[in-house]
Amino acid sequence: DRLGETGKGPWAPAPAPPKLPLVASAFGGEWGKPGSGIELTQVQFNERLDSIARPASLASDPEAYALTIIGDSLWPRFRPGRRIAISPRSPVAIGDDVLVQLGGLAEDGRRLVLINELVRRTAATLTLRQFNPDRSFEIQTGEIAPVHKVVGELF
Repeated sequence: DRLGETGKGPWAPAPAPPKLPLVASAFGGEWGKPGSGIELTQVQFNERLDSIARPASLASDPEAYALTIIGDSLWPRFRPGRRIAISPRSPVAIGDDVLVQLGGLAEDGRRLVLINELVRRTAATLTLRQFNPDRSFEIQTGEIAPVHKVVGELF
């Protein structure tokens, strides 16, 4: 045997992780009282627009997905039209950007969400921060379905 030979054939790189699904998103109106200025996004979880390269950090998260930022409520953190990666499996902490799902999932997979910074969490409420216009607001935990971590912008 020569050094490094194992008899198993030539070396090959690891397979590429599966692509990240890009789900449909659209402007969803305003959350709360009329004139609140708190932007909702409508996400169509059953509608995949594309499959894009999966970041290595999400290689082991089969539930991760991407969506396109709609509106400018997250400016300057995320520009409208930019794509973000979201991980349902990643733990959420104060200071993280999060996608907060509201209410039940419609039959067609549609759901209204808030995409904001998590400022505070209690048993009864989440305090979220929107950047444009800059305001913090509370949402009752009874109105919330899952909360997913926004792990970053995709380029």
